Amino acid sequence: MTSRPMIGVVGLGTMGLGIAQVYAQAGFEVLATDANAAARDSAAARLADVLQPRVTAGKMTEEQRNSILSHFRVTGAVEDLGGAGLVIEAIVERLDAKQALFSALEQILAQDAVLATNTSSLSVGAIAEGLRHPERVLGLHFFNPAPVMKLVELVAHGGTSDVALALARAPTEAAGKIVIGCNDRPGFIVNRCARPFYGEALALLEEGRSASDIDAAMMAAGYRIGPLSLIDLIGADVHLAATEGVWQAMDRHPRYHVFDALKRQVKEGNLGRKSGRGFVFPDQPGAPPPDAALIVQRIEATLANEAAGLLGEGSVDETSIDTALMLGLNFPQGPLARARARGVGSVIATLSQLS
Repeated sequence: MTSRPMIGVVGLGTMGLGIAQVYAQAGFEVLATDANAAARDSAAARLADVLQPRVTAGKMTEEQRNSILSHFRVTGAVEDLGGAGLVIEAIVERLDAKQALFSALEQILAQDAVLATNTSSLSVGAIAEGLRHPERVLGLHFFNPAPVMKLVELVAHGGTSDVALALARAPTEAAGKIVIGCNDRPGFIVNRCARPFYGEALALLEEGRSASDIDAAMMAAGYRIGPLSLIDLIGADVHLAATEGVWQAMDRHPRYHVFDALKRQVKEGNLGRKSGRGFVFPDQPGAPPPDAALIVQRIEATLANEAAGLLGEGSVDETSIDTALMLGLNFPQGPLARARARGVGSVIATLSQLS
């Protein structure tokens, strides 16, 4: 593979188009496709529309925009991706669909080409099952919006080769991303370690605390957005599916409990911003309550506990966990660094009270 491989992207929804933009604006040739003709036909215009405000604001020249667009091409056939050195899929989150796509791609790609999935919830190893060369399959988990968010989780399943990991890392770092490696565990780093951020907030809610109090407490502690407002932004239905996925994958451990408050929100159609009403939306959190520090202490203790659990599995180091949470969720500090600043003994005492 050359040092400047052609990048293939399959799936031209918001995430797929964003991933294509990341590489195109770094000067890589990007060839993209989608099973949906309308998505293919509109992709170039949508990318131009995304870039135009930057030109208008003076953050990008017309020449730079035109250069990005010139590096982006759309094709109607997956078979045309045969010359790509790295193909990233951002299609529907269904195991059978991803397996079928990679099986088709394996027939046309060079033997040293890398197959990457942008999945956030499926096992990378399961996606690789049945392929002739599962060693070249890995995860490249971008965060939304892909052109803005710096973090990419590079996920290795048990058989992923070091060569494939290096070939995926190099162009992604060249495109300006901070790439953090991790193993193929449920939720990878961010979605695994962030479970208590939402879960403990939902526990507090079920105990009678208001959504406003919870979010205001966390925002007063430096978090850019409160946990319940973040669910409103993500969509309660999307969040419920992710929560249930991690809960099942982690053998229904109580730490990943799916709270009735979240199920009820989905059942009643209060999905957040996309439905017009959520836990907090359309309102904003009010003033932090007098005991805001106790709310923060409780949520941060459970965050540290989850991060320590992942650390104990030996697949990722402390710095990587903290960096991933700061980049992936805009936390003011990583959960392990926060625990050390608070005092590990204090965190353990809080966890003992909660248990």
